[in-house]
Amino acid sequence: MRINTGPLVVALAVAIVTLIASSGGAGPRTELNAERNASGSGNRVATSSDMMALSSDTADGSQQLILIDLRARSIAVYQVSRGTGQLALKSVRNVHSDLQMDDFNGGSPSPQEIRSLLDHR
Repeated sequence: MRINTGPLVVALAVAIVTLIASSGGAGPRTELNAERNASGSGNRVATSSDMMALSSDTADGSQQLILIDLRARSIAVYQVSRGTGQLALKSVRNVHSDLQMDDFNGGSPSPQEIRSLLDHR
């Protein structure tokens, strides 16, 4: 029997974002927004002021759930099996230091080269 995990992933994403948003204690209440991509491609987004959850179908037939903690600047990626609904953590990364770089694998001209050209004007 094949399980349709589409609604499961959306419900999971909304539940996680809602739980995290509501566990803020004395902080202001956050509004949760959930929407399906207008193209109907199966991509879904749920957001609060502190969290973002993105769900999409993958080429191998599973679904991918990405949770972004906006305050901690961390990203977690999960894979959801369509057949069983099993959730597997694939990677976690704090991107704070990544975002401090001016350039990485960006090609030419680099930001430094552009600044150098502008300084000589």
